[in-house]
Amino acid sequence: MAVPPSSDAGAGGNPTPVSGSPAATTTSPIDTQIAECANGQIAVTVSPIASIRTHGGVQLEFTSVGGVSCRMIGYPGVDLLTMYGRPVHASRTVRGFMGGQPDTFPDPLPVIVKPGHPAHAILEGSSLQDDGRPCQSAKSILVTPPDLTETHTLEATTYLCDIQIHPVGP
Repeated sequence: MAVPPSSDAGAGGNPTPVSGSPAATTTSPIDTQIAECANGQIAVTVSPIASIRTHGGVQLEFTSVGGVSCRMIGYPGVDLLTMYGRPVHASRTVRGFMGGQPDTFPDPLPVIVKPGHPAHAILEGSSLQDDGRPCQSAKSILVTPPDLTETHTLEATTYLCDIQIHPVGP
């Protein structure tokens, strides 16, 4: 089962704009009135992203259901299941080979998830072990959105070596 992320990834004090999609933004004095996301309020889907050299991954999408905006910050809890059903936990990293937050933001930023404007996180891994042998791949991913306890089981193929999950962003 995926481990829910810790809530110690603070948002900082001042609002900071996020480049990219206008859909998900950082908190502002008005945004702090938006409640944190709750179990049952977020749907999670997965889609493959292009492989780069020996790295491959998927993009996780967190969508608001029920027509209500909510706020989330931090890392999803992610476990990949081996072909024997054994969970392999993804390490939480701010950025990696395939993406994550810009260098100018060392900590996870709060994101407002609005209907029709989801938040995203990148899950990546390596196709090679440290000794150069090919890595096995997982067929299922267990995902728990940041600061929630409801785990979603998703079908997707990704590598099991050097698995990293990056914080949610726009």
